[in-house]
Amino acid sequence: MVGKVARALGDLKDRSAHTAKDHLVFVSREGIHVDGSTLRRRYHSTLDAAGLRRPRFHDLRHTYGSLLAAAGVDLVTIKSAMDHSALAITGRHLHARPASEQA
Repeated sequence: MVGKVARALGDLKDRSAHTAKDHLVFVSREGIHVDGSTLRRRYHSTLDAAGLRRPRFHDLRHTYGSLLAAAGVDLVTIKSAMDHSALAITGRHLHARPASEQA
């Protein structure tokens, strides 16, 4: 699935609108903002169609940080990638290894 996701996100650069760095990834067919409830509904429907359990959308953020930690990425880099204001916040997001091992 990672390859499919990477290609789909890569295709976004070919869009004629909403291409600036601060623009949204998840937009409606009209290219406008998708509210949180619509995004969650689409997320749940995709999980259900794939026969997967329903983790909270925010859990994806924790998984991202944990995968970075498991790959040996240092805590400061993970903090930056996750746009956290403090290392303590990053440590709470990591589940693959204790944050103390990253320090």
